[in-house]
Amino acid sequence: MPLIHYTACPVCQSAEIDPALQAVDHTVSHESFAIWQCRQCTLRFTQDVPDAASIGAYYRSENYISHSNTSRVS
Repeated sequence: MPLIHYTACPVCQSAEIDPALQAVDHTVSHESFAIWQCRQCTLRFTQDVPDAASIGAYYRSENYISHSNTSRVS
């Protein structure tokens, strides 16, 4: 699967980016993902994310609720 690896912040383009933490996808893939932080603008972002052609598999779950889904009631 092709991955996107950032060498600069996706927002401010600063090259001052560092690993911050690991996050686990407990819902679908159960994979661990590296979260990096920009020292300039403080954005935290997922490093080595699947590319656009591969990302859809991470959202295939009966339990996944989109942040824009306003029709589902809890």
